[in-house]
Amino acid sequence: MGPEMQLRRRQNIACLTCKRRKVRCDAAEIALPCTPCRRGGLECSPSHKRPTGPAPAPAPAPAPAPAARPRTTVSSTPTATATATSHAGTTHAPRVLPDEDAPYPPETETETETAEPSPGPGQSKEPAISTSLSSFVEQGITNSEWKLFSGSDPLRLVYIGTGCSNLATLVDNEQPGNNTILFPFPAIKQPLPWKPKAGVLPFSVSNDLLHDVGSVPEREVRDALVDAYFRHIHPTFPCISEPLFRRQYADPRNPPPLILLQAVLLAGSHVTDHPLVAGARSTVKSTLYRRTKELFHIRYENDRLYLVQAALLMTWHQENADEVSCNTWAWTGKATRIAFGLGAHRELSSRGPLSMPAWDRRRYRFTWWTLFHTETFAALHFGRPCSIRWEDFDVSDLTSDDYLDPDDNADPTIRRDCFELNIALSYIAQDAMNLFAPRAPRLSTGTGTGTVSASLSSRLASLAVTLPSGDDGFSCQARLNYHLVLLHCHRTNRCDRVYVDVDVDEHRRSEALKVRSEAASAMLSILEIMLAKDYIRQCHFTCNTALMAVVVQFIEDVKLAIDANSIILASGAHAKLGRVIGPAREIARYWPNAEAILKMCQNQHEKFGLVIQTYVNASSPHEIESVPVGVGVGVGGASDGFLKDLCSAYDGHDFYFGQDFGHSYEGADYGWMNMPSFASN
Repeated sequence: MGPEMQLRRRQNIACLTCKRRKVRCDAAEIALPCTPCRRGGLECSPSHKRPTGPAPAPAPAPAPAPAARPRTTVSSTPTATATATSHAGTTHAPRVLPDEDAPYPPETETETETAEPSPGPGQSKEPAISTSLSSFVEQGITNSEWKLFSGSDPLRLVYIGTGCSNLATLVDNEQPGNNTILFPFPAIKQPLPWKPKAGVLPFSVSNDLLHDVGSVPEREVRDALVDAYFRHIHPTFPCISEPLFRRQYADPRNPPPLILLQAVLLAGSHVTDHPLVAGARSTVKSTLYRRTKELFHIRYENDRLYLVQAALLMTWHQENADEVSCNTWAWTGKATRIAFGLGAHRELSSRGPLSMPAWDRRRYRFTWWTLFHTETFAALHFGRPCSIRWEDFDVSDLTSDDYLDPDDNADPTIRRDCFELNIALSYIAQDAMNLFAPRAPRLSTGTGTGTVSASLSSRLASLAVTLPSGDDGFSCQARLNYHLVLLHCHRTNRCDRVYVDVDVDEHRRSEALKVRSEAASAMLSILEIMLAKDYIRQCHFTCNTALMAVVVQFIEDVKLAIDANSIILASGAHAKLGRVIGPAREIARYWPNAEAILKMCQNQHEKFGLVIQTYVNASSPHEIESVPVGVGVGVGGASDGFLKDLCSAYDGHDFYFGQDFGHSYEGADYGWMNMPSFASN
């Protein structure tokens, strides 16, 4: 056997730590500890595997490994086996969050054994789906206790629907006059361990996938991502409770649900400035997104409210350029359907004999209002129907009693002014979108569309005096959302042009154009402030909506000015279009689809610059000899070039529909992310 074959075999021998972490190990080439273990401060233990063939030359004596904390294992002590019951009464199997030195659970059977939750007297070990409805009729409808079915059994909440549903009619027949809409229901699924493992799920899942979804970054990175989420996102996106999550996160025996932890890490990776993550942000986000998405798809969580919260947090990532079946539009749709099924859209107050605990009502209410705002702005972004209509929910407005932590102390982690402003803007945005609906009444019918528009303007004017004036990131985002809705409310319905005489309606159109131009200028100024103060990374997907609205408006302003032979106005609008490039380039770093808007903006800025320069150089606007290809002088003349730029922006290899955003794993050491072997090959 030649020396090359001996070297190849020696390189295949990894230390035990690197084998568990699935990272490349150089223990066979250098003295212990190996490079990954030395960098991570981990214990480097040699593998018991021995190469075949001639023995290699003796290596120098290994240096002593750095001291490491003892690994913690899951034992069968009472603390480890005690079940944790949530506020809503859902019982979970024991959970153990991996510590810094043990990113994966022990591999031996004796170390991973935990006691199964014992079934209560009213329920067998296997939840009986066939008898759950009978148990609900016999116990659930007439019971006034929130926790029932023996108290320690898993609990499932059921929303019986409106009065036209079969379940609501059944309840009314059993208890006429009972106005309760949310009932406890016998569980139909077994409690789940914190990490998925083979045999737990009712279908086959590969071991690689199970290992991947249960992996988390090293403790230092994990802490940085959690802190980044709660510092830069949570105050205006409070779909989960920070005090509760941090309490669970600090308790290794009762950590937060795995899907929620992965989702928080994903959102945190969008905004963190941790050097390891910032240097490979797209790769880290893609990895955490994959883990969260797989947990969601295999429904590895019995509490459906956690699924709603995880879906909302996944809107902080763009998987690819498909904005129909992926990304924000798809995730808000999934979250809305689950929330409707849970009854989160209903007023969960103390009506009826069953009173939901105050803390659970707060969880539901904050999740609902976060979803309402996110779904509305997603519909506004794409001009598509909103899944949440105001007539379909009766959740009351938030009050001071809602801004409390699980111990009923004031929760200062939420920016109430900005959050409630976003909710108010969502109501206005929905009314504005209704004016553009396919069956909305047209101006020719005389049904008062102008009156509705005037009402929207009045409501926006009343909100203007409440806008936060600070230059912090959350205040800037709130003002950005305000001007975004203001601009959309003053857009002209394209269908109205068929029915309305332009001369008759010229004044209204001219006034709307001025408002749109002022709103676009205000948004540009806000984006420039956010760029200067490094707040762009805190922006949700609505920054893409604002960016696109600004570019479209300035293009319209330039074309109208050129058409009116007003070179001064055209030059001013053209200069604003050029100023958009800086913020657009920064937004594209965090939201890859913004690259398309950036490219369109750059192309249109260059083309309009040539047109304006041609006008300036000519003795008269009517003596222009040639106009750059793709740019016309009239209002509609540039539309072909505009659409071509918008569509061609997706021609790059990173923007194919279905092509995931993110970088290759090849040639980089991501051991701190605990990536499985199938993701790194």
